[in-house]
Amino acid sequence: MRVARALVLVAAGTALGCALVLSGTYQASAPADDGAAPEDAGADTAPPLADAADADEAADAVQPARDVTIDAPPNPCAGTLFCDDFEGPSLDQAQWINLNGDHGDAGVEARHACSGKQSLHVTAAAGTHVGSQSYQLLLAHDDANLPKDVFVRLFVTFENVPDADPVFVLLGTTDARGVQQESQGGKFAGQSYNLTPNASWTDSSGRAIAPMTCACVEFEVDLNKNIVNTWFQGTFSAQAVFAQQIPTPLRLGIGLSFFNATGTIVTDATDQVFIDAVAVSDHRIGCAPVR
Repeated sequence: MRVARALVLVAAGTALGCALVLSGTYQASAPADDGAAPEDAGADTAPPLADAADADEAADAVQPARDVTIDAPPNPCAGTLFCDDFEGPSLDQAQWINLNGDHGDAGVEARHACSGKQSLHVTAAAGTHVGSQSYQLLLAHDDANLPKDVFVRLFVTFENVPDADPVFVLLGTTDARGVQQESQGGKFAGQSYNLTPNASWTDSSGRAIAPMTCACVEFEVDLNKNIVNTWFQGTFSAQAVFAQQIPTPLRLGIGLSFFNATGTIVTDATDQVFIDAVAVSDHRIGCAPVR
């Protein structure tokens, strides 16, 4: 694929408590000053942190917990608020809705299972997408009752180092604001989207998502401390302290998403990702046994 990096999100609708994220305008970095006022965060946000000292204090407050190594239960879905290990005969339509299936395929299969015998395989459709700012094939699960300190865990496999920088998981609002994890030149990284100012983070050890391996990705969005913590392969990866209050997340999205400001995106069958044992909890879940 030949694209620039990042993600584009717009709510597509809801069904059975779920929705698929479709194309729209996305800014992965701080927007240019075009004279327009910053986007109003809306009623689901709280006032920003008072000053830098408060941010430092918040960071210190979570330091002990973030470095703790934990043992995951044998069942990758045990003790979670939401989980899908993709062990059914097909994609669970009661949990995930795919409204832009013409952008590719998303289904369960036995190749590259990280927990159990199956995983979700997302493959982009081949083609040149002209006149669009984004390409994505994302499945989304909506939940209006997520805790204010929420944790996400999933396994990710790429067969090769991606040509571009695909987003494979996000946690945000239904009006396209939140945080996401992605591959940047093959390395594990993340950033916020459509927030001002933008925040971004990279793995503190510069670790990569090695092809043909099960990468365990965990992240925490703590609205109380206004912090995002991430873990990679079971050990601490990075922390981001936000100057702006993180909006209340309502949507978990998984799959593939790219952004190209020029309006032309070329995709083919090499643009794919395998995802397994996606879970949401009010505590760290840890990396389940990999088979």
